[in-house]
Amino acid sequence: MFLGIVYTVLGLLTSIFVRLLIDKFIPDKSYIKIIYTGIFLFFLLSIRSLAGYFRQRFMIVLNKNINININKDFLSHIFKLPKKFFDTRKIGDITARINDSMRIQQAVLLITNTTIIDGLIVLGSFIF
Repeated sequence: MFLGIVYTVLGLLTSIFVRLLIDKFIPDKSYIKIIYTGIFLFFLLSIRSLAGYFRQRFMIVLNKNINININKDFLSHIFKLPKKFFDTRKIGDITARINDSMRIQQAVLLITNTTIIDGLIVLGSFIF
């Protein structure tokens, strides 16, 4: 979550400095400020890219761990079911339940991840 906040804040800072560059420094022909702002934006975007990379890596590991735990519990439950359960069901029914479980996992993770990031972006937009 911290990397999401950093990523969002750096994105907002980028837009603020681009606005300063376009609205103030270029019309005033402040060449030194334009150069410094360009260098600063380069470093800002580099840091934002690194934060985005580490954020994605963290989300991948988190999603993998959550999926492993959920699937382990789900499969453990399926293996504990009596043989009669499998005899009365078609193979497609069991496969459909497994696929539904995976879709639910993906939806929950997507909603959680995007809600946090989008919430921070909206909050930052109101502040700036």
